[in-house]
Amino acid sequence: MAVFILKKIKTMKKITLFVFCIGLLVACKHNTDDAPQPNDPDIPAVMGTVSMHLHNYIDYNEVDGYGITYTTLGGRKITVNAAQLFLSQFEFLRADGSVYTVPDTIILKEEDKETYTIAQIPVGNYKTVRFHVGIPSAQNNTANAPQLDASMRFAAPSHEYVFMKFQGEVDSSSTKTASMRPFSFKIGTAANYKEVTMPEQDFSVVEDQDHLIHLLIDYNKLFNGIALNAKSLNVETEADNLSALASQVAANIPSMFKYE
Repeated sequence: MAVFILKKIKTMKKITLFVFCIGLLVACKHNTDDAPQPNDPDIPAVMGTVSMHLHNYIDYNEVDGYGITYTTLGGRKITVNAAQLFLSQFEFLRADGSVYTVPDTIILKEEDKETYTIAQIPVGNYKTVRFHVGIPSAQNNTANAPQLDASMRFAAPSHEYVFMKFQGEVDSSSTKTASMRPFSFKIGTAANYKEVTMPEQDFSVVEDQDHLIHLLIDYNKLFNGIALNAKSLNVETEADNLSALASQVAANIPSMFKYE
């Protein structure tokens, strides 16, 4: 009788252990199925902030203010009276080749401000940034245009934004010793909306930290290929933006940007 009871107790223990194991497996599967998955689109990405630190330059000279005359390495004098531009459509290229696009961000680089917050983007490793100088066509009209600096607009009838404004005086002589002559480059219109892709320079975005991208904007580059002794050095209107002078200035825009 004692032996029978002992066997029955052992059998009940085995059954209990078996039931416990089955329950544990079911619980583990249930927990695994409910656990957040890395590729689940409903799970918010972990984000970090990216900003740009932008400096205006004339060749190797940092522009400290308007009305100042700077001398290039080649000996040419340039006086800066205005130097502003819009940046938009930022794209961050990941190390794996994929791209994160920042929607609806437009900044105006002004003379007296250097640091601009671009956006929060997913943490991870990146290899470069791509952006445009100007404002996308969909936002550059009377109905949809953002309310930005009114001085950066063309006159009626369109009132579209000027993408880049660079004004001042330049010594246009071959000897670089003649009197200064004025210039005014107001570059805009959809045809002159320029893309800039920076050279690859690896960086990482970390959660709850601000990564600064340091760029120099060399306005002296805008004179590349320009005949400084031409009859006019002015691009003032949308009609002027159809000229050969405007096309050459606009073509020089991507070369303005370099890492600090």
